[in-house]
Order: sequence, then structure tokens, then C-alpha cells
Amino acid sequence: MKTAPSIDGAVGPHPEGWGAALAVRSPGAAVASAGPGASAATAAADAALSAPETPVPGVQAIYSPIEGEMASFEAELDRVIQDAPPFLREELTHVLRGGGKRLRPALVLLAGSLYPGRTATLISMALGYELLHTATLVHDDTIDNAVTRRGRLTVNRIWGDSHAVMLGDYLCGCSAMMTAGTGSLQAMEIFSRALADLCGGAAAERVVRSSQGRQGYFSTISRKTASLFAAATESGALLSRAPAKAVRTMRAYGYSLGMAFQTLDDICDYRSDMSQGGITLPAILLLEQPRNRPVADLLDRDPPAALNALVEMVADSGVLEKCRRIALDFCGQARTGLRGLPPGPVRDSLDSLVVYIMDQKA
Repeated sequence: MKTAPSIDGAVGPHPEGWGAALAVRSPGAAVASAGPGASAATAAADAALSAPETPVPGVQAIYSPIEGEMASFEAELDRVIQDAPPFLREELTHVLRGGGKRLRPALVLLAGSLYPGRTATLISMALGYELLHTATLVHDDTIDNAVTRRGRLTVNRIWGDSHAVMLGDYLCGCSAMMTAGTGSLQAMEIFSRALADLCGGAAAERVVRSSQGRQGYFSTISRKTASLFAAATESGALLSRAPAKAVRTMRAYGYSLGMAFQTLDDICDYRSDMSQGGITLPAILLLEQPRNRPVADLLDRDPPAALNALVEMVADSGVLEKCRRIALDFCGQARTGLRGLPPGPVRDSLDSLVVYIMDQKA
């Protein structure tokens, strides 16, 4: 079976609008729309999110088709902790049992449940993506000198930076070992490609440039976030021996979901992001406006002053709603692409997951 093409570019300015750009960049996407405001995919997402008589289910309900697989995943996660060197077990328990929605492993398992799959390899793959994701959190917290993560003290704060780096490296090594445990060269290739994209995106995110526009922003989040979502769904479908078209569809779904997830995250966190020197979509949309050119020039000379000004400008500009429309278009693309998959509880869960993420971060 041939794997889906890599998604390694940006979703940037496109003559036919955001939806069309996404359809070009995401293999398997079903809809090319006229733009965020008029997109049929966005309209579908809007309709679902605005219907008060349809409450958004929680993650436990969404994960119900894979309840047994998730329980096995958690048991194997405990085994990872117990099999670790004794001097790392406390730290591993801290980061692997510190909360979180297990979104990436759930994506692997849901994608692998659309067709009769091999549960053992799917769980191993799910572990690989969860451990890699956790490694990135530990490393990010260390670089940012973060104090808390999910309401708990970070590894670097408790055990120090050197120990945190060592733990992140160990988690990364374990994630590769879990991927190798699938016995699938294609799954290993997908994982390796996602790892390279993720590292490149994380590095690019550290560079603050007033000249970076939407294309640069979407290129960065495509690599640092969407690449892992896309790889998780693609791997799950691949390991379940789904048809090639379904594998491509699942990769496109994961990519769109990841783009929406990060865009929404940046909307929620724009204040803290900019306080730490980050330029994300709300600031970029403001800097695109000609009347804000003085602030863009100030960003090159005095970044802290410019970022403080941008924080105040965002709240009164209406730019957050524009960002939300872009995120909605990604959500609509993810949901529309699912129509070509077998109907049933798994497809319903994948659909509900899009609405859940939008609801949680709206």
C-alpha cells in the first residue's frame, strides 16, 4: 500500500480562499470552498456548533467505540513507567499521569477502528505518539522556563533543566521503540517524517519576525502540530489495513483537525503567547493592516513594547472573530472529509471530536 504524500507546506494566501488552499495542501480533502465566510464546510461546522438542542459530548462519550483499546493503552503506559530506569520512574509518573485528554492516541485508535484492525500494533503506535507528544511538552517547558503545566509544577521546575532534558530524550527514544514495535516500515516512515516536521516547526516558532505573514504562520503550525495529528490518523488507518483512499482521507482529517486545534489554541492564549515574544495569528492579522505599519516597524526595534501594544489592540479590533472563522473552516474541512468513510459509531466519534475541540476552545 502506498502512503499518503507528506503535508509539509503552508496553508497560505490562495486565490480561491482558505478552504481551497486547504484542499490543495491536504491530500484527500473533499471540499474546495470559496472562503471562510461562504464555505460549505464552515457552514456545516457552524450549524453543529450553534445548535443548542445538541449538547457537545465529552471525551469519554466520544471515545466509547474504543473504550477497551484505551484501557489497554493506559495499562501499557503503566508498563512503560515500570520498565523505565528507577531514577526516572517518578518523573515519568509525573508527566504521563498528569492529566490530558489522550487526543493523539485516541486518534490512532479511532482511525484504526474504522476497519478490522490489529489491536496490539495499534496500541503500540498510540503509545509512540503519546510519548513523543509528552517529550515535546517536557522540552518546551524547559526552553520556556515554564513553572506549571496543566496546573502542576513542570519537570524542569521540580527536578531542574538537565534532568528535564534527559527525561524528554528518554521519552523520545521510547516513542521510537514503540513505533518500531508495530513491525511496519511504512508506519515508522510516517512517524519519522512527523518527528522531523515537529522539530522543524518548534524551531521556527522561536523566531519572531514582523515580516512573517499568514504563510509563515501556517507553515509553522502545520509542522509543529498538524503533522503529528495527521501522522496519528494516517498510521492508525494504515495499520488497520484500510483502503489507500481511506488512509489518505484519515491523514487529511488529522491534518485539518490539527490546524484547527492550534489556531484555536493560539486564539485562547494570545496574551500569554505575546507576553513571551510569540507572534501568532491574531497579531499577524493586525500587522497585515496598513494602518498598523508603525507597530510592525516598532516590533523590529523594540519587540516588548510592540507586543504590549498588540495585546491591547487585539481585544478591540475584532481580529479574534476573523481567526475563529479560519479555525471554523479547518473544522469544516475535517468534518466534510469524513463523509467518504464507513458510517457508524467510529465515524460519528471522529465527527464529534471536531465539534468538541471547537467547543472547548471557542
